[in-house]
Amino acid sequence: MVIDIPIEPFEKYISKLKDIQSIRNKIIHEGSEIKDSSILKTIEKYSPNFLYDQEKEFLRIVSSNFNKDFFELLKNLYQELLWQLEERQKYKTIKDILENWFGLIEGKITISEVNSTNTSSKKRTIDFKISSDNEKIPELNGKLSLTSNKGYEVEIIDQSENELIKELLEAEKDLINLNLELKTFMTFDKNLDIRLLIY
Repeated sequence: MVIDIPIEPFEKYISKLKDIQSIRNKIIHEGSEIKDSSILKTIEKYSPNFLYDQEKEFLRIVSSNFNKDFFELLKNLYQELLWQLEERQKYKTIKDILENWFGLIEGKITISEVNSTNTSSKKRTIDFKISSDNEKIPELNGKLSLTSNKGYEVEIIDQSENELIKELLEAEKDLINLNLELKTFMTFDKNLDIRLLIY
């Protein structure tokens, strides 16, 4: 399967990866010796992580933050790739996750008009419409906010004034099932704060 993905969202990651690759090559292939000045600007960008001895022209990694930042960069790159693929597939996975979760209500729930926005490097918002063949559930809107954090917080705001939705949210007030499905999908980010608005 081939999917056309734009390069623009990845440019910031590619630029940093090229920097890291050039530093890595100097360390691995040239025994940490810096014979040319072309790499010095790159080293200055990440200076707290390195110790460069100008006299000996020798470079050392002195902080584990360099590795931590590198793995964080890879995580963010793969996360961006995941969302780009999801967008190209018209948010099929997100629709399935939400439909399964709302499936606890009697009747068939359909999620449509899904749109995802990356509102910051740590937060993504997913807007969607909810419809059902159960006449007791009117057409509703939903907004799911996923924030990468150190903990796990859940906030539910129900403005639907619908008894069946209210019962679902009371039974699933911690959103544990929704959280598990989202974490399976967002495998690179296990610490999600979830905010669900239904209106």
